[in-house]
Amino acid sequence: MNLGLRQLWNQMDSFWRRRSSGQEDATFVAACYQDLLGRPPDEDALASALEGLRRGRLNRRRLQQLLVQSEEHQAYVRLCRLYQQHLERPPTAEERWQGLQLLQERSQEALERVLQESLEYQFRVTPPPPPQAPYAAEGPPREVWLELTTHCNMRPPCIMCGKAALPEGTPSHHMDPQLWQGLLPILRQADGVGLHGGGEPLLYPHLFDLLAQLDPHRTQVGFNSNGHLLSEKTCRRLIEHQLTWISVSVDAASPEMYLRLRRSERFSQVLDNIRRLEQLKAELGSRRPRVDINMTVMCTNLPEVVPFVELAGELGLPKVTLQQIIPGGNWALQAPDGYLFDYAREELHHCLPQHAEVMGRAWPRAQALGLILEYEIAYAGTRPDWPQQFLPMPPARGPARPAAHPERPPLPAAFCDDPWTTLMVYADGRATFCCYHYPESVLGNLSEQSLEDVWNGPRARTIRRWVLEQERPLCCEGCFKVCD
Repeated sequence: MNLGLRQLWNQMDSFWRRRSSGQEDATFVAACYQDLLGRPPDEDALASALEGLRRGRLNRRRLQQLLVQSEEHQAYVRLCRLYQQHLERPPTAEERWQGLQLLQERSQEALERVLQESLEYQFRVTPPPPPQAPYAAEGPPREVWLELTTHCNMRPPCIMCGKAALPEGTPSHHMDPQLWQGLLPILRQADGVGLHGGGEPLLYPHLFDLLAQLDPHRTQVGFNSNGHLLSEKTCRRLIEHQLTWISVSVDAASPEMYLRLRRSERFSQVLDNIRRLEQLKAELGSRRPRVDINMTVMCTNLPEVVPFVELAGELGLPKVTLQQIIPGGNWALQAPDGYLFDYAREELHHCLPQHAEVMGRAWPRAQALGLILEYEIAYAGTRPDWPQQFLPMPPARGPARPAAHPERPPLPAAFCDDPWTTLMVYADGRATFCCYHYPESVLGNLSEQSLEDVWNGPRARTIRRWVLEQERPLCCEGCFKVCD
């Protein structure tokens, strides 16, 4: 068949396949890439394939053959086989990218080691301990965190937020109110309830319905907020519902740094909103909610830590909270002022001498202003550079350890008690003890399972045994509560 006839044949073949399937060429190409390579086609590949189909240089069957014969398809097939063999599921989009990188740069054995060292694999191969103490908690969680929503009004997202690395158009969602309604018995017994996660709690349409169901004299309830939505009406409602605390994420002591990190020019408005809340509390004779400001500390804003403490003093707040940027981010974005924000370079181990010097000034400045300075989250390798006289509480907590019992294994001298005391519930119902290895450390889904099946289920009991019997469990590696 000569070239002209082949092109005509291909064009007719494409025409009849479009007509019989009702599937346009662009949809077909996208489906082929997703099925055979596990990803959508990039713009150039899509344009080239559509042009080839339109001009008759190839037909649909030939396009499929080319993809099947590609090295990427062969690697993807191996990747899917390894995931099915070790984890009994296909890889996610992120895992596909990372897995193919490992296969290309190293070897299949390297990828197998990664899979076998994952929490998910360990859960599969580790028999759960019996459903009895200390592997099963003897009571409900004393601290509960609810991610009410993943919606956020910061557009674009803050430059250090995980949302900044997500593709545009990634869906957000609210927690189904039936979920927290089903948890009301434990929420009402809890010592503390936190109402934030990956979004802005003030965007949650049922926030005040939930607050109305909790006894503010029994349970301490609060959340982090970006402060943009603290209108007078909202402030009054928070005071009326006796919210215990609200921590406003500011991350900067100047409009310039706020614009760089939070990509917003509303720095002054946020401070005015905080002042409004404090003024309304005074007018209404309420001490609640207790207000503080918090900063995610990184190399870029490290010089503003001391001015940030002073800003809290100027606002008349009792407390300022610091928490370090989470290790492991890998995106780079240009800030509104032209600054290139490279997440990996912002981790504090790149600027430890400066960190030590700044904190050596920040703690005494907070003391002089009568402020509580709480360094809430600090990762391994950064704590030793703090001045000894200002060392915060140790990261491993033990006062709430399960009671000793002659038939139980002995407990370590210091251990994290979160698996016995804390439950975190995400907007889609997934629950865990700790956000560090989320979603690998998910215990179950409260939209589908009972609280007991999640709180004392096989995964929960397995994690508790790891914490009790291993010096540094895999599920705790990298967590800020792990001692240096």
